[in-house]
Amino acid sequence: MTAPAAGTAARPGGLTALAVLNFVFGGLGLIFCLLGVVGLSAIMALGGSGVVVALISLVLGLVGSVLMIIAGVGYLKMKKSARMMANGYAVLAIINAILSIAMLGGGVVGNIIGLAYAGVTLFAVNMAFKDKLVN
Repeated sequence: MTAPAAGTAARPGGLTALAVLNFVFGGLGLIFCLLGVVGLSAIMALGGSGVVVALISLVLGLVGSVLMIIAGVGYLKMKKSARMMANGYAVLAIINAILSIAMLGGGVVGNIIGLAYAGVTLFAVNMAFKDKLVN
């Protein structure tokens, strides 16, 4: 293993782990969004209620998943913009979880996990690794 070049800081292992988690959760989020499109189509075909709320939740999930993946790349490159992407993802995840629990009444366990990861993300990028995301 080689030492980092002069003037560059080594990426902390925790930041690398956060990037990997973002790729995994972001990829799963994209898959769930595809499944959500199928579910939304079924709701619309059956004339069910809650289409607007489900559509909003689907869009928030899609944007949040994309932000997670972009932030993951930024973590690996230790980019300052990764913090902005991560904060954006966390805010969307919190809004989406509240909306999903309150309006759709489903997925409480999944939403609690989502809220917990949003909290971890906010702590990591604004406290623990704030000084590492500077490029």
